[in-house]
Amino acid sequence: MLVPGDRLADRYRIVGVLGSGGMATVHRAVDERLERDVALKILLPNHAADPAMARRFEREARAMAAVAHPGVVAVFDVDPGDPAAGREPFFVMELCPGGSLATRLVDGRRLTPDELVPILVSVADGLDGLHRARLVHRDIKPSNILFATDRAKVGDLGLAQTELDAGPAAITAPGTAIGTLAYLAPEVLRGARAGPAADVFALATVAFLGLTGQVPRPAASMADLLRAVGRPPPLVSAVAPDLGTAFDAALAAALSTMASDRPDAIAFGSALTAGFGRWVRSGRPGTVDGGSVAMGQAPRTGPVEDRSMADATTAKAMSLAPTAPIGVTGNRARGIAGPDAGPDEQRRAPTTAPVRQRTSPGPATWLPIAAAVVLIGLAAAILPGLLAPGGTGPSPTSARPSRAAASAASPSPSPSPSPALASPSASPVPSPTIDPALAALAAVDAAISRARGGPDGLKGKEANELESLAAKVRRDLDAGDRAAALADARTLDDRVRKATERIGVEDRDRLRAASADLAGALGG
Repeated sequence: MLVPGDRLADRYRIVGVLGSGGMATVHRAVDERLERDVALKILLPNHAADPAMARRFEREARAMAAVAHPGVVAVFDVDPGDPAAGREPFFVMELCPGGSLATRLVDGRRLTPDELVPILVSVADGLDGLHRARLVHRDIKPSNILFATDRAKVGDLGLAQTELDAGPAAITAPGTAIGTLAYLAPEVLRGARAGPAADVFALATVAFLGLTGQVPRPAASMADLLRAVGRPPPLVSAVAPDLGTAFDAALAAALSTMASDRPDAIAFGSALTAGFGRWVRSGRPGTVDGGSVAMGQAPRTGPVEDRSMADATTAKAMSLAPTAPIGVTGNRARGIAGPDAGPDEQRRAPTTAPVRQRTSPGPATWLPIAAAVVLIGLAAAILPGLLAPGGTGPSPTSARPSRAAASAASPSPSPSPSPALASPSASPVPSPTIDPALAALAAVDAAISRARGGPDGLKGKEANELESLAAKVRRDLDAGDRAAALADARTLDDRVRKATERIGVEDRDRLRAASADLAGALGG
């Protein structure tokens, strides 16, 4: 057993255990060569000798390393271990110090749309990256949404499979499903192979849970769940009338019983952003003085037990025949009603026990709803404060790096923690007011990154010049000089129009819209 101070591969010094599950243990460590904190996911000894489990573990590392997307937890190193010497395989990941979304949704707790939508948008962007790489996650749930220092990220690709796999039998026997019950799409419960639409359904289930405090298909057994498969889920406004109807359309589409009717990940994020805009313009229903007191629970001042959910569990090769009510494993009841602290999750202590008070950011003029890329800008502008280990807010000038820079960002993983690691959360802390210029600037960063490269994209020199101009605007904002920021934003906008004359129409329109929005947000 590893203890603090032990070193692996003559490089990684163990600091402590972050979490342990049925397959692996995640340790916090220091990479002494690069002088950075990392997370080490180490296969448990009883699985290291099992070829099938070892292959699954290696597949997870390969999948995460292959994506290289800022919305997916990064893998830095892989070590096959040495069975003869008794050293188990491990891989090294970025450390996500903010824990997981599961710790913020315990006991039916709800988040305000201000808090939740940026998280969901960031995860939708990460899913888009996976799907572009022809990967399907298959286990999106709150415990696999992890908080790095700059944004929410998709973690734990232990169940991921490539769309090029021959079929369910490539990993899972026919007639079975794999995933977490409450988040499985109807087609998967019927025995079909999971595709990108199944990931969208799972993320929509997370969204429904975060907004309403319950999953769209509460069930006490597999039989109950299968009976509910063909029925459309309730509207958000039917379960949480205090929110109004702003999110009904987005969630109804993404939770469609027909996979072909669901939007893709980016379109779902765009729909959530549009819903958020409607919610803001309608007066932010469900809040009191811009806060979340009316979101379902009174503020708490005491510690919150890090149970993260006493129900939905990851099902491995789960038979799809109707079953008796799901039983109990250890001290955790296995019902199907909320977020799951899955076996391969890294978490710290609960980060949002108290309900936060916030000030209203004012009119939502900064929401360029039509462009999906602005989703990422919205998420990035808000997330740095919400993702900090204590969930506290940043200064209004905090911002995320560009998509290119974010791929080299720091920290994150997967296993669930031991109960002893849970600790009380702090007293309520006010969240920041959103700076529209930062949201727009982050959207410019993302649009430049998307337009870079390829036969119809920005050349390296052009993209570098635009990123340099955007960075200058950011420095102006950090210095509090909005007049200089506006002048530089106008220069950037002029250069964008010249640099995009010969690139693809979609990238051109996205980048020009983001640049114009930035100048508009600064008053230009």
